[in-house]
Amino acid sequence: MPGIEKVLGAEHPDTLTDRGNLANRTGQAGDAAAARDLVAALLPVIERVSGADHPATLTDRANLASWTGRAGDRPRPGKCSPRCFPSARRSMPTCP
Repeated sequence: MPGIEKVLGAEHPDTLTDRGNLANRTGQAGDAAAARDLVAALLPVIERVSGADHPATLTDRANLASWTGRAGDRPRPGKCSPRCFPSARRSMPTCP
């Protein structure tokens, strides 16, 4: 990962995608808490770079909720879903 950050920059969309992939692979390898922490660190950067309603931001919010639950923690009401649902409806108005 340091190589891609050095070439493209820490906030390049491809770098951010790789960071998200690393978080997911970490969780899939059995470390849900580390995956949660990686996504939690990534989410503010994605929001700043891509915007609150961007599909990548919405995906990372959902991933944060998922890895939080898999790590044995309950997602805090008011932190994940209320921010995600209105954004999802604006971004994908055809969703029910």
